[in-house]
Amino acid sequence: MSRIPTEKLIQRQIHQWSRYRELLESATEPGEIKPRPIITISRELGAGGRKLAVALAQRLDLQVHGVSLIDQIARDTNLERQIIEHLDEQARSQVDLWVRGVLQQRIFLRDNYHVSLVKAIRTLAAMGGVVILGRGANIILEDTASLRVLLIASVENRIKNVMMYEGVNEAEARKLIQESDESRRDFIKKLFHVDPDDTHLYDTVINTDNLPMRRVVHIVMTALEVRGVFTR
Repeated sequence: MSRIPTEKLIQRQIHQWSRYRELLESATEPGEIKPRPIITISRELGAGGRKLAVALAQRLDLQVHGVSLIDQIARDTNLERQIIEHLDEQARSQVDLWVRGVLQQRIFLRDNYHVSLVKAIRTLAAMGGVVILGRGANIILEDTASLRVLLIASVENRIKNVMMYEGVNEAEARKLIQESDESRRDFIKKLFHVDPDDTHLYDTVINTDNLPMRRVVHIVMTALEVRGVFTR
């Protein structure tokens, strides 16, 4: 992801924060404006994670933050400063407390990148209105996420989907899936000392093999409704 689209995505997030603050300030009754959803999506490659993220973003007017954006913020102090500066004092204090708490309890790799990664995810989620893909966001945001989703699928269907999405042959798709699975597992185990396939790390686990995406979206929307995140 190039620097220009990354900055545009950050500006779009900042714009949403501003709109939300204006709504809060204009509310006449306490609790009139509900907190905006924070959704994390973990997924096996080819299980439909990005399609779900985009569909939810369109339905609920959320911003999608993927691995490339989060990594770039974590590695670029200027981008990190840009988003932090647009949080109000209370939100900044909460982010600092969250980061310290997560570092003390859950993070085992504490180099600059991984500390910045935690801070980037916490900051992007601070005002709500986000869908965050991957990077252990389900663990980093376990106490604040509205819903933590894991999408899985059979290897056969994942291969078909990757072949279609990436325009590669079967052997190349199988290799991409193997590399993705190993990378995801290694990252989560090294950083958090947990198994990424442990279902206790998620609120909802969906096998997308026999479900069209509209049904997957319906399941997630229903789960959000049950949790009181919104009403239809």
